Amino acid sequence: MSQLLRIGEFAALTRVSIKALRFYAAEELLAPAWVDPDSGYRYYRVEQARDLALIANLRAAGFSIAEIRAVVAAPGDTVALLHVIDEKRAALHDARAGIDRQQAVLETLARSVLGDRDDPLSGVRLTAAPAQDVHSLEATVEHLGDPVTALFESAETTVARAGARASESPFLLFHDNEFRETALHLEVCIPVIGQRASAIPTQKIEACPRGVSVVYTGDYAQTEPLRESMLEWIEEARLRPVGPLREIYHRFGARQEGYKLPRTVLASRSDEFVTELFLPVS
Repeated sequence: MSQLLRIGEFAALTRVSIKALRFYAAEELLAPAWVDPDSGYRYYRVEQARDLALIANLRAAGFSIAEIRAVVAAPGDTVALLHVIDEKRAALHDARAGIDRQQAVLETLARSVLGDRDDPLSGVRLTAAPAQDVHSLEATVEHLGDPVTALFESAETTVARAGARASESPFLLFHDNEFRETALHLEVCIPVIGQRASAIPTQKIEACPRGVSVVYTGDYAQTEPLRESMLEWIEEARLRPVGPLREIYHRFGARQEGYKLPRTVLASRSDEFVTELFLPVS
């Protein structure tokens, strides 16, 4: 019995509360070396202070009770212990990186909020985009303007003939990584109602769980400078572009040759246009 310490003595020696020792015993992390069957007193060996130190250190490092139980179940297995330490180190690194990214986004958002309210970038937001079934036409055009309008007119007419037009806004995908004035690789997309579009070519634009969105009013000449500003914002927020820029037309002009759109989405002048730029990020 001289090699054993009563629970209170062991608690004082290890600077751990009696309550904590009872909790560790109940969780099968550190059982008393001996329990007096008559009095119920719990006794610990001095050598168990080493085991307790491991438990305390693992808890301080963020290990769960279940994770610690797996470690103490294999006492002396240094390889296994180093493995779980490496796994936790990687998890903490990822968590820290996530917090750093959130902090960067917060700082960037703060600057946006404090900026000029007339600047569209002051309304930048992180949002998601749902999956959409679309009829699309992909092409390389020499310049923006009439060639893109012609693609939209053709796509809208095809969708109208099938009676498959969905209520969502049409959009343009810029497949080039850099914005160019000539030889632009583009794709016009008209959202469709899936079950009605069986007679025309369709594809699914996959959902985007995270993206940067900016809404602006006025003519489309703002797209290029806004895209550059968005890329700067994304870099400052420690995010990364992962997909083509979408120019989404919430209110726009259209010739409506061979189709008809609701008046609520149409604008007769460019200063009435409402456009959203959406860039997927990770």
